[in-house]
Parts: sequence; C-alpha cells; structure tokens
Amino acid sequence: MESTKRSQFQNSEERQMRDSGEPEALAARSQSGDVDVPPEEWIAFLDSFSRQHEGWLASVSVTRGSETLSEVKDCQVKGISADHVDERDRIYISIGRNGEHLTHPVTNPMRVTFKRDLGGAHEGLDIASSDGTVTSVRFRIASRPETLDGVISDSQHTRGQRNRSQSRGHKAMTPEHSRKQENVSDSD
Repeated sequence: MESTKRSQFQNSEERQMRDSGEPEALAARSQSGDVDVPPEEWIAFLDSFSRQHEGWLASVSVTRGSETLSEVKDCQVKGISADHVDERDRIYISIGRNGEHLTHPVTNPMRVTFKRDLGGAHEGLDIASSDGTVTSVRFRIASRPETLDGVISDSQHTRGQRNRSQSRGHKAMTPEHSRKQENVSDSD
C-alpha cells in the first residue's frame, strides 16, 4: 500500500513539474544534459525560458548541415515565443544590441531542444525546422539562472516584457544584417 501511495505521489509530482513549464521542471525528467521539449509544451516552456534568460548575452546562428547561413553574436535575449499550439508554424527569437532589436522567425519548427551541460547549467536552445535548418541560441556563459539572482535587474525584465509585446520596429535577421551586427561594438 505504501509503495502505491509513493508511486501516486511521484506521478503527481512529475505531472506538476511538467505542467509548470519551468525549464528546470522539464529538465528534471531527464538524466542527460539536453532535453527535447514536447510540442504541446512549447508555448509555456518558451515563455518561462524567456523570463528566466531575458537580458542574457547570446549568439544566434542558423545552420544547414555544416554550413552557417547566418549568425549574430553577443546580443541580449529579449524573448522567444511560439505561435498557437495547434498551428505551430513559427517560433520567434527576439534579440537586441545598442538599442536595435532583431526578430528571427523560425518557420515550421519540428523540434525544440533545451541545451544544458551535464552539471545543469543552461547553454541555450536548438530549434530544428522542417527544411533542415537548425536555429541555435547559445549563451555567452552557460549558467544556472538562480546563480544570477540580482545580477540582471527587474527593470531589464520589465523592459523585455514590453519589447516582446511590441512587434513594430523589429528587423528580421538576415545574413547581410548579421554581418553588419557582428561589427557593432557591445555597449549594452
């Protein structure tokens, strides 16, 4: 009887972690560093991921096989969001530097992978598309979000929420724009 209660508790606890959408809760279900996020969890997971990593410095690259199609380095994460769960036709990555914001749409995403090292530090995300491209978000420094408490201010969090809600003025990430961005000094 006691083992049945323990099993029910563990199942309830796992369900609660899964339903929370928190990156740690999702990662707790896996022994390996990388975790594939189920499509039905993309919206909640990406919302939580965005809140946890807003303002972190990251590079975004788009690759097909071994070819890098575009890359933007050392920009602040503004947010990552998915369209409606039923449609799943786009994921948007918003980054910024020097007051300029870029939004990169990932069309027809097929897989979202939360990247962690074996110690649990967050490294970023990989988003695989149906056309064979992989869009990677990699943080400059892999870290656990709780180790940065107080390092990133609440005003940055509020500003990031506002930036995600505004779609005007955002530029799409293109190879030409990416090369231009790499030459801009990092003053944020």
